[in-house]
Amino acid sequence: NGVTTLDLSLISQHILNLRPLDSPYKLLAADANRSNTITTLDIVALRRLILGIQDTLPNSSSWRFVPSDFVFANPQNPFAQPVPDAHILIRAQSDATGRNFVAIKTGDVNNSTNPADPRTPPDTAFLQIPRYLPKTGETVAVPLSLPDWADMQGFQCELRWPVGEMEVMGMEWPAHDLFHAAHCALFPETGTIAVSWNPEPPVRHASLETGQHPFIILRVKSNSENDLNRLLSISRQRLSPECYPDEYTPHPLSLRFTEDKSSETPVLREVRYAPNPFNEQCVLSFNIEKEADVSLFITDMTGKTVFSSVFHSTAGIRHIPVEKRSLGCAGVYMVHLRAGNSSTFGKIIAID
Repeated sequence: NGVTTLDLSLISQHILNLRPLDSPYKLLAADANRSNTITTLDIVALRRLILGIQDTLPNSSSWRFVPSDFVFANPQNPFAQPVPDAHILIRAQSDATGRNFVAIKTGDVNNSTNPADPRTPPDTAFLQIPRYLPKTGETVAVPLSLPDWADMQGFQCELRWPVGEMEVMGMEWPAHDLFHAAHCALFPETGTIAVSWNPEPPVRHASLETGQHPFIILRVKSNSENDLNRLLSISRQRLSPECYPDEYTPHPLSLRFTEDKSSETPVLREVRYAPNPFNEQCVLSFNIEKEADVSLFITDMTGKTVFSSVFHSTAGIRHIPVEKRSLGCAGVYMVHLRAGNSSTFGKIIAID
């Protein structure tokens, strides 16, 4: 309650001296691990809390209390002196009322914990997911997009699906330099995935093209013939679904399923990787039956995208050479090839 990805963005800006926190109470709130410093370790601990990887903060409690009459010697550095958390009463013989405290929610640097502070919901932003009708046992690639996400100050949400009817077999990061495994947590046993992202550092990116591409691709296996819009939903049980497209104004985040193309004829055929294994170059060959946008992502076993190519193709047989040196080193790599509404997964092996 009150600790969101927006707080992480504000703490990041303080660390980089882009927008320093302007009160000693906010500075104390940012020190999530009680180290008397504010570092990226505090951001890591708070993100793990937001994602649900852990439900407590190491070396800290959810709240700390400072006597309201305490005067900070240096408000810009409250860690320079011991900060009391109690009023000491010795043999109180008279009225001891009026001894108040300032309550500080650890991690909440924008004071959003107060439930009495009404928030007028601004325009809703939409997390976009293709509306597929997969066959039972079929594995499909499900890209998750949020328009201009790379130009935002951050976003967070939690997706849910019925356990037994759908499985997430893996994840890919098309924009690994911006969004990667540290920004999400998958919980197969409960059928949820939590997402918390803010840019590092939190500044406008030189190129906004990344924001038009998916921030994550889920490899989804369907165990029932149901539309994805009947299986996937946003959960509000633990995380408030919201994004921050401008100067720290939370916008509600909702799901929007894009046009259903599952009934169209697939356009991707005859996918081959040769030679495989390879020690210098592997050629990906495939047949496009009609004009379509093509995207190719190759990831290592950690999910990091090491090779990508996005282009528009006319109908016909196409070949994409992949050099071993462009992958970085020998190893096993996952291939995700998509054209129109067709998507395939494969594996290539680079050897020394």
